Amino acid sequence: MMSEYLDRNEVVKRIKAALRRKTGRTWSVHGGRGTGWGWITVEAPKGRRVSHKANPDCADPFNAPYDERVIEYVREDGRNSYTSLADCIELAEAFGFDKPTHCQGISISPDGWERYAALVEADHSAEPEEEPKPEPVQEYAPIPEADFSNVEAEEVTEDIFINANFAKLNKNCTLAEYHREVDAGKFNVEKCKITHRVRLTAEQWDVFTVTLLDGYSFIAGKGGCSSSAELREVEWFFEYTEEEQEIFRSQSYILAVEVSAEGRETIYVNPEGHEYARYVGLGAEPVNESVTVNMAALLESLQICKLGLDANGARLSLAA
Repeated sequence: MMSEYLDRNEVVKRIKAALRRKTGRTWSVHGGRGTGWGWITVEAPKGRRVSHKANPDCADPFNAPYDERVIEYVREDGRNSYTSLADCIELAEAFGFDKPTHCQGISISPDGWERYAALVEADHSAEPEEEPKPEPVQEYAPIPEADFSNVEAEEVTEDIFINANFAKLNKNCTLAEYHREVDAGKFNVEKCKITHRVRLTAEQWDVFTVTLLDGYSFIAGKGGCSSSAELREVEWFFEYTEEEQEIFRSQSYILAVEVSAEGRETIYVNPEGHEYARYVGLGAEPVNESVTVNMAALLESLQICKLGLDANGARLSLAA
């Protein structure tokens, strides 16, 4: 496990700098978006990419080597998607691999950031004097167990809205991973409507928050999003015009399940219709939907100020 939190953008800079130093050329190193935010892709820049077409002279297209199966060429419109074989070989040498990389580049998951950055920064020109010792196998503590057969979600009939912090890197297995993201400032504040409440024992909560990607019947089919915008009825979102879509999004909110236990942190889960905790919100704050005005007190205040309003709020002549 990593001893400290790594910043994705810093890892991208490290890999770019090491490749530039080793090869003397630039490379495309970039992070993903949305649910793939934590992934880093390393490939040839757009100006050096190629396109592929099947080699008609290849007798065995399923088992033949890559350079015999396809023919590389460059499209005139610039819509080239693949890293060339020459660049794949050069990229593999820079990382110390013994065979060319894939023509779609190298995909690095968050748990491989440090390893790949260290590989490309290392000097692979000389063979090691002795075989490296295998790393010891890390032993993990067994996951505790709990009985959830009696757990049910209670439907919330009133409109309760909150703001919660949702990590940009989601679909994590443990609550600790979400806290690490939020504590590092990698989160979005999202408005939520609490649709259901789930009350767990402390033992159940401790198990649930380290197995968030397991299936649980009490959150299955719940979550998603809605909007307070008053729009025409449609069967699906993309039947709206672009203007209507923007209105929907501006007034949208997450449908969340509140999960709590005595002596434990309350969290807000959006399964998005699945049976696992797909998204988890932390640190909820109430949302003030409206401001209630005490008209009696307001009228009394106005009369004291001699603004001359009657009980119905109609303007009278000014008091002397």
